[in-house]
Parts: sequence; C-alpha cells; structure tokens
Amino acid sequence: MRTYVILGSLISIMIIFLIIYYIPSTDDFSPDNPLYNGLSEFVNRYNVTRISIQDLDHIEDHSIIFIIGPGGDFTSQEIDLLKKYLLRGGVVFIADDFGTAQEILNLLNTNVSFYRGVLKDPLFMYRNSYLPRVDVKIGGESLHLYMNYGTALNISAAKKGSCKGFSSIFSYIELYDEKGNITERLDGPLCIFYSMSFGEGVLYIFSDSSIFINSMIDLGDNNVFINTIISSRPSYVISDKWNMNLYTKTRLYLIDLAFFILNSVYKYLMIFTGAVVIYIVFYRISMRGVRKIDSEKTLRKVLEKILEKHPDWDRKVLERIIEEERRQ
Repeated sequence: MRTYVILGSLISIMIIFLIIYYIPSTDDFSPDNPLYNGLSEFVNRYNVTRISIQDLDHIEDHSIIFIIGPGGDFTSQEIDLLKKYLLRGGVVFIADDFGTAQEILNLLNTNVSFYRGVLKDPLFMYRNSYLPRVDVKIGGESLHLYMNYGTALNISAAKKGSCKGFSSIFSYIELYDEKGNITERLDGPLCIFYSMSFGEGVLYIFSDSSIFINSMIDLGDNNVFINTIISSRPSYVISDKWNMNLYTKTRLYLIDLAFFILNSVYKYLMIFTGAVVIYIVFYRISMRGVRKIDSEKTLRKVLEKILEKHPDWDRKVLERIIEEERRQ
C-alpha cells in the first residue's frame, strides 16, 4: 500500500506542476494572461521582456521600460534605480490605472498628476462614452487612440515637458472626492499623454493602461502608437509591480524555482533522485506481482494435494477458502 501512495503522490505532484505551468494567470495586466484584460499579446507581438524593477541596473541604455497599471508600493531604492536608468538615456513609459501610478510621478518630482475621475466623450468614442477617442501626435504622425475607463492628466503645475495627446473638445471629466461625491466638471480638450526629458532619457506619462491589453491593442491606432513608441528599441515591462492574486504568486514562485533548478547543478541531483525513486517504486510493484503469482501457484498446488488425499471433499468449497486466504 505504501508503494502505491508514493507513486500516487509523485503523479499528483507532476500533474499539479503541469496544470500550474499551462494554466496562465488571469490577473489584470499580467503578461501571461491571454484573456481580454491581459498583456500576453503586447508581450509576444513586440518581443517585450519581463523584468523585475531590481534588474534596471543591468538594462542597456536607449531601451524602453513599460510600467503598466502598477499596483505595488515603490521603495526609495527602486525609484533611485528608475532615476539612474532615465539619467543615462533610458525611456520609461508609465501607464496609469485609476491613479495607481501617482506615487511614481510624485517620487520622480514630475509635478504631473492624474485627475480623480473617468474621462468621457459622448461624440468621439467607441461603443460608449467611457471608451473615448483621443488624438496623439508622435513620430510626425497624428494617431487616433481609444481609451477604456481612463482619466486625464493635470499638468497645471508641470514646469517642463509638453502634452502630446488630447481628448476632443466634446470630452469631459467629472472629478470626485474621497467620498465619491462629484466636486467639479472639466471640459475638453484634456491632456492624456505627456512627455518630458529626464537627464539623457525620456519619461512618457499616459493616463490609461488599457491601450495595452489584449482586447484594446488593435482598436483604432493603438497598435501603431505602441509600435512607434517602441521603435527599434529593446523593450521591457516591469512585471513585479502589479497586484497579483495567490495563484499568480504561487505560479511565478514555482516557475522561478523550476528554472533555478534546471540552470544549476541541482538538476543532476533531482534527476538522479527521481530516477532512483521511480526505479524503487516500480521494482517493488513488479516484485509484488511476482510474489502474488508465486503465492497463487503455491495455493493451487496445496489444493490439488488436498484433493488427492480427500477426493470426496467439495472442490468449490476449498477454492473459496483459498480465495479468502489470498485476499488476506
């Protein structure tokens, strides 16, 4: 019984690993998420490499880093890494999700903020006013992008940089206080895309992160805009600063652990241990089968000898007795 328990446990562990590996995360802005709210299309189409913010020291100059819908808190050490990357010529693109990127803007001293409210446009829109069309000028082109429950940028205190994208004159945003009460209405055009120099680098600020998700990336000129921003630069996305559920955290941990083992000397130990365990399990199963066959042959011989000495005894009764003995 113990052998079958070990074998069952090994098979269960293998199945669990396969399930975790092949069933991706469904979190918003997850690079592994192939659903409408994920970034799998963005990552695969533009060959975007996933990195931790701690990797910024090792990223080459004149590349581009995307921070999309950040959810985690940023430490002063992480912001310093971001500043150093910008100062030496890197490009950083920050895409907000309901104000989640405000902390970064504050720590970078941009004097730019996200309005507390949703940008709407009853005329220039896709399907409804919460998906407004906005106009962006970049790379000598005028592009029509579509946002999805985004906001707008307050650039009134900004001392450097310029706005590269606006909503239409028919757009508006209703501002809310912390209690959810409407305090003010701002009419368009409103800034949604801002660019500023930062040392040798460039910082882009966009007031919506949805243009990158699978369901929006091919809407309007969203795809062209992303392609123009990336150009021929090596591109990266910070993948450890969005809100992850327990499944995603567990999945990433196990995948990282597996890659660590496969790229270290421990893989030989794992292969050897696995081979020994599999050999022992199957050897014991095969030997149990041999012993079972030998036991049955012995019982049959005993039956025949008994019937030779007592031919008048009931054969069926003896066979039932032997069968009960075999089961014990």
